[in-house]
Amino acid sequence: MKQPIKNVRFIMSFFIIFALIFSVLLNCAMVTSAEAEIKDLSSNIIYKEDKKNTKKTDVLRQKRGSFKIDITPILQYPELPTGCEVTALATVLNYYNCNVDKSYLAEYYLEKGEIGQTNPKNAFVGSPFSNEAYGCYSDVIVNTAQRYIIDYELDLNVKNISELDFPQLLNYVKKGQPIIFWATMQLTEPYESTVWMIDSEKVVWYAYEHCMVLLGFNYDTDCYIVSDPLKGITEYKRDLMEVRYNQIGKQAVLVS
Repeated sequence: MKQPIKNVRFIMSFFIIFALIFSVLLNCAMVTSAEAEIKDLSSNIIYKEDKKNTKKTDVLRQKRGSFKIDITPILQYPELPTGCEVTALATVLNYYNCNVDKSYLAEYYLEKGEIGQTNPKNAFVGSPFSNEAYGCYSDVIVNTAQRYIIDYELDLNVKNISELDFPQLLNYVKKGQPIIFWATMQLTEPYESTVWMIDSEKVVWYAYEHCMVLLGFNYDTDCYIVSDPLKGITEYKRDLMEVRYNQIGKQAVLVS
């Protein structure tokens, strides 16, 4: 009887050991599976975070889609219905803390001449206080600025930078230097409206001539940002602005 009992005990011990080993193996498999699930979950979380960060970056890029000089616009109306050029100059001078009035500049520093007897390269044709006047070109505004700077002993310089291509003007704007430039009102197509002779020279005046201040660029809308004496801070399409600038003779003035 002793031998069968020993056999039974041996068999029972074998099954207990087998059960223990099986249990250990099963637990290891469950732990490995759980770790795999955690790893998958972690990678999903990281992926989602990455997507979130990418989204934030895109938003930041959109915010960086433009640059603009912070300037206070000055409107030419009602005092200077034809004085966009001297109004643009006042806007830039005040950006440099000159605190000058546009009408004061127009009255005492802007050189003026009679209609039909004056070249707009040399003086303002007519009076900027009148609806019947014409206007002036870059040299006249350079001279106006120089006279004011000398009188008030200002630490400023003025330079005629005409003939530059319009995109080149942005190089100055990026340095915080607004640019006075010539185009047309509302970017309307110009045409020869008046022609007169001065000392055997044919003088042509283009309808819709207008002067503004370049402040920046909006890459999202493909527009230049300007201070328009007729409208204040506004945007104009890049391609059309460049065409109008060229049509009015690629004229620009830098005060720095």
